[in-house]
Amino acid sequence: MKFESFQIHGRGRARELGFPTINLELPKNLKIEYGVYAVFFYCLNKKYLGAMHYGPSPAFKDEIVSLEVYLVGERDKSLPDFKNQKITVELIEFIRPVLDFKTKKELIDRINEDVKKVKSHAR
Repeated sequence: MKFESFQIHGRGRARELGFPTINLELPKNLKIEYGVYAVFFYCLNKKYLGAMHYGPSPAFKDEIVSLEVYLVGERDKSLPDFKNQKITVELIEFIRPVLDFKTKKELIDRINEDVKKVKSHAR
């Protein structure tokens, strides 16, 4: 499944954890389960491998639904500016449902596990 979106301003929480994300506008008819997905992220004629989170963020006590993609292997400062660019996201695999974490370390450890699973899709 593929969908299109545009970058929006995020809160910077993922960056503080060491996983800067591209925050995306929620498509109107996105009908997928809340959770973490392996994805391909296409923008500016380039393809990236990504880990996408869709849903609320209970670890931050946040019930607001968000959509964000961490581009695996890309450093924050090396990313092009995606603002005002159409972004296409292709879902590859559902990794896990949204979970709550008691500590920041638990969250970071789980993100690292998720990224390892996502990397298995590198091609």
